[in-house]
Amino acid sequence: MGKKTLACFLVLTIVMSIPAFALSEAEGEAGLPALPSGMKAEDVQERIDEYLASINIKDATCAAAIIQNGKAFFNVTGGSVETDNGLDTVYRWGEITSILTWISVMQLYEQGKVSLEEDIREYLPEGFLRRLSFTDKAITIENLMNQNAGWEQCWKVETFMPEGGMNSLEEILRFGEPKQIYAPGEVRTESAYATALAAYIVERVSGAPFYQYVNERIFKPLDMVDSSIDPDGTDNPKLADRMAAPIGADYTGLLPTLYPAFGAYGTISDLSKLMLELIPQDSGGKLFEQAGTLELMLKNSYSVTPYFPGIAHGIPERRGAVRTLGLSVELAGYGGEFVFSPEADAGYIMLSNSDNNDYLINTLFNSVIGKASDVVPDNNDEMPVAAGFAGDYMPADHPGSGHREFAEYLRGLLSLSAVKYGDRTRSLLYINMRIFASQYVAKGYVTFYSNQMTQIKPQFFWDGRDSYVYFHMEDGEVKKVLLGDGEFVPARGGRSVLAIDLSTAAMYACALYFIAAAVCMIVFAIRNKKQMWRSSLASKLAAALNISGLLLILNNGILLCYSTFNLTYRQCGVHFILNYALTGLVVLSSAGIAVTWKRSELFVRQKICYALSMLICALSIALMIIWDLYS
Repeated sequence: MGKKTLACFLVLTIVMSIPAFALSEAEGEAGLPALPSGMKAEDVQERIDEYLASINIKDATCAAAIIQNGKAFFNVTGGSVETDNGLDTVYRWGEITSILTWISVMQLYEQGKVSLEEDIREYLPEGFLRRLSFTDKAITIENLMNQNAGWEQCWKVETFMPEGGMNSLEEILRFGEPKQIYAPGEVRTESAYATALAAYIVERVSGAPFYQYVNERIFKPLDMVDSSIDPDGTDNPKLADRMAAPIGADYTGLLPTLYPAFGAYGTISDLSKLMLELIPQDSGGKLFEQAGTLELMLKNSYSVTPYFPGIAHGIPERRGAVRTLGLSVELAGYGGEFVFSPEADAGYIMLSNSDNNDYLINTLFNSVIGKASDVVPDNNDEMPVAAGFAGDYMPADHPGSGHREFAEYLRGLLSLSAVKYGDRTRSLLYINMRIFASQYVAKGYVTFYSNQMTQIKPQFFWDGRDSYVYFHMEDGEVKKVLLGDGEFVPARGGRSVLAIDLSTAAMYACALYFIAAAVCMIVFAIRNKKQMWRSSLASKLAAALNISGLLLILNNGILLCYSTFNLTYRQCGVHFILNYALTGLVVLSSAGIAVTWKRSELFVRQKICYALSMLICALSIALMIIWDLYS
């Protein structure tokens, strides 16, 4: 068991060892129906309490709520700084925040102020979006909700930034606009930018800052007095003293940037009020005037196959015993979930100041929602031969431009996969991924995450437990692969496994050459001090070329291996400037050598070395252009 897994287990065990108490009249009330899992709410609380342990982890706090039939049952551990009541402890909600954006959009839709099918450019300033690759195709609000507007990962904007450096939402969106690398509606990519852009549309249509709109139209109607989405916290300053300090992270002096996507914070009791309001009612409730608006919001709006969860107007679906919607915190130092079944009138919420919560999350999901039924295999023996699935795939929401793309390949974060024919049978395929390896077999079995998987339907594999893989085909070609909760796409030109490995090898070769050249120059200078100064102009230019090439490789090594993940995009600017400056020196040195080549009295070995240096420098610059290491 790894350290992270062990820490996760310990944190979650103490969470489950704290006695449960409720703030609702329903606790212990007879006649409550069973949860979708088949258990009753009080039984789930007892199950949580049964995980008794005398382990105490310093500063760990957690709160859990079970929602059923309009009632909330709470389990808590720990307390806030100002109070011993764990329900008063404030946590960051992370990506759960995004549901506030989609509620706001649906409110404006109900009022007829926005259309889900209208091109979003109708609601934005002229020329606001400058990096669109498919300008002839509309991006609708529903595309923003479905996370399929086509944008790459939004990597130019850091999650948090120092106080005093906070710009308006509009300025942050303009600065951090990602490149559109897919046509709208083609592929689902997780995008905080899409959520924040939808919130900006709410600002423009309503005429109020987004945090103010949420406070007036969501928090106040639901009496959520212990919650805030104001990025600087001035609307509810008392919450800062009750904030659970994150374990393993530090946000002191930092403010969220794209705050409509992950910037809200509050208590679990407030968040339970929101979930209770999202369970369909006969009337519109406190958030909507008409019940039909909420019903539309909770209706599926994006799906590739019925075997994989889709999205319901901004809220991801999940596979469970009943149709389930849910969001996770997904924020360093904090963890939790917001999961509910509209049809079953049940759900749960969990908030913690630790991001190691898998054990508790799985327990809550299985105890409240229940596992989904297994997909029934086809009896047809004529399954497609797996050769049709061959190709290289990468996660759809990868960086598609700038130095960050290659940096993440090098760190193995993109799980780039390679599929090729096997040796034994025509139908055997292997997937060699950067993080894991798996193996597909048509009409047979497949190994995936060390689990045995079987093709049970055309393009559909199952491990017999919880893991599924689906190949979405169009015109006989794989368009995307559904794997876990993400989508993979065929690698575009120059981004195959072979191309990545060749590029990496070429960069190492360039680095070794320039290091060797530098060593040779130093040795020559030591041995021939006087002759060094009398060297020809071509020799001096060659020395400048080699030094520039070495500095170029070193600068990019620092950029890719350190700066990308330790500095903000703006702080990386010095490396981009150095790349341009050093590239200029390389070009000038190479041009100088070419001009003075014939006039200089050079030995054959010198000509070979100088030509090789120019070739290696040209290769280095070509790789930098291919991988966009200038931005």
